[in-house]
Amino acid sequence: MEESRAAMEEEITRRTRDKMMESRVVMDTEITRRTNEIHLQQERQMQDMFQSLVARLQLPGCSTSRP
Repeated sequence: MEESRAAMEEEITRRTRDKMMESRVVMDTEITRRTNEIHLQQERQMQDMFQSLVARLQLPGCSTSRP
């Protein structure tokens, strides 16, 4: 009886640990996905700003040299 109870408790502990690890993997994956999204968004914003700056410098009457 005591052996059976110990085996049950061990199984419950194992399952709980497995679920916690599974949750951690899911959470880590989601954090990585969101971080990658943010980095891509920031990269796009920087490219847009750069292209806007280049376009402004190419406007007629604009000069890159200082007087």
